[in-house]
Amino acid sequence: MEKNSENIYKVEVTKQATTCSDPGGAIGFIFGTYAVMCWLSMGGILSPDATLTIGIFQFLYAIGFLASSVLNTQKGNPFGAVNLVFTVAFGFVGGANQICAVLLPAKGLPYDGAVGAIFFLISGIYLLFILPGMLSIPKYLFIAYLAGAVGLILAGIGGTVGPAWTNVASGWAFLITAIGGLYNSISSTNAGLGLNWPPDGTGFKK
Repeated sequence: MEKNSENIYKVEVTKQATTCSDPGGAIGFIFGTYAVMCWLSMGGILSPDATLTIGIFQFLYAIGFLASSVLNTQKGNPFGAVNLVFTVAFGFVGGANQICAVLLPAKGLPYDGAVGAIFFLISGIYLLFILPGMLSIPKYLFIAYLAGAVGLILAGIGGTVGPAWTNVASGWAFLITAIGGLYNSISSTNAGLGLNWPPDGTGFKK
């Protein structure tokens, strides 16, 4: 009996170590939270007074997102590169852009948000062109990535040539991204805990 109990215990520990090494739940949560902050700031939900705080939070979250993205690339996950794009676009560039928008004018230094907007535009176009390779992922997650790409493109247009409504529209596109990212986090975490709910679903093609 003792030997059997010991063997069962070892199997359980091994299984736990394997599931905990999957960063999918963490990436989904951080990804979704990023998008929520983009929605709140660009969608006009929060006042401009929150810009600096949001920028700092985005920058800090990017550190955790970067670690998870690197782990994905080391595991050979093809989404590692996509995660890194969102890490830079949403986190480091997005956060730095928000921080600079507040601090530089306050110090009397020149600030041009078009620099960050150009990066958003390039990132959005890049994601849009790699979407055809993601048709096998769950449909809701594909829609979330599509909304993220559209949001980045609209933010890039709004920050360069305008009109201003494109920034607001990008914020609401990021809300769709946020819902998909947070749902994916819950699904991935539950799967790691042995609970197959809510299910991931099927893609547009097998």
